[in-house]
Amino acid sequence: MKEKPILFKTEMVKAILEDRKTMTRRVVKPQWDRDFVNCPYQIGQKLWVRETWAEIIFPGGEAYLPRIKIYYKASECGRKYIWKPPLFMPKKYARIWLEVTDIRVERLQDITKEDIEKEGTNYPVFVYNVMYNCFIILWDSIYIKKPEYQWNKNPYVWVIEFKRINNG
Repeated sequence: MKEKPILFKTEMVKAILEDRKTMTRRVVKPQWDRDFVNCPYQIGQKLWVRETWAEIIFPGGEAYLPRIKIYYKASECGRKYIWKPPLFMPKKYARIWLEVTDIRVERLQDITKEDIEKEGTNYPVFVYNVMYNCFIILWDSIYIKKPEYQWNKNPYVWVIEFKRINNG
């Protein structure tokens, strides 16, 4: 089974690193009526996380070759690097690896309280309404340019559960 990349926003990378995020939802594309659509991931598949990163080149390394140091926005608490988008992060710089443990399809608005916790929200369970609303805001911020996938449209989503593993 081929290893694949998966993109996460910085807040979600932090949640993975803090063991608060073990689930993600991805829009089923295309949205189906009754036709079968293949999931881009499989149970047991290894995924490498693409995250916001910076590459700093220092002169004068071994044999006068430059040394390269990689920084990750999720771990750099406000440092001012020239951040590169996750989409352009090469596999060799991945520091987070995941293994898919379960996959299902459901409507976005069918999310449960337990699933919202697994999605990495940063609020205690007793503040469920806050967690729920924060999840909606996060979801819509991801799909701001795709109104057909926003919360109020209730799209079909892949619900992908995962565990963090050692480097692929």
